[in-house]
Amino acid sequence: MDELPPEVVRHLRDGRWIQAIKALREHLDVDLASAKNIIDGYRHGDGPPDLPSAPPPSSGYQTRQQHHALPARVVGLLHSGQKIEAIKRLREERGLGLKDAHDQVQAYLGRHPELARLNPSGGGRFLVIAAVVIVVVAYVAWRTV
Repeated sequence: MDELPPEVVRHLRDGRWIQAIKALREHLDVDLASAKNIIDGYRHGDGPPDLPSAPPPSSGYQTRQQHHALPARVVGLLHSGQKIEAIKRLREERGLGLKDAHDQVQAYLGRHPELARLNPSGGGRFLVIAAVVIVVVAYVAWRTV
């Protein structure tokens, strides 16, 4: 555990996993999911990772500003037309709030317009409602003639 910051090591020895994750996030400026994965890896016997003092842009750790790429599972769900499940999975994997996860998925869909037809954003509901209203109006007009 020499590679981990002393504060993180102290929290791990005391069994305070959440505090260890928080301390690691502050030390490396990584997102919640990355810090949790590092701590979970240690907890499950992978041992301490060889951590850089600051994460280089090409490292496996994501800083809070590096949310450009979505996890492969999330992208797979979007390709399957499961937008809501993709948002849920992204929230779980990155520890995001609903709005942040939704915004990231929407941004991804904006960069990949071919997926928009698989993952409608609610515009289809308007068309269905409009069609129902037209049918009802036409029926009422036909009955009154």
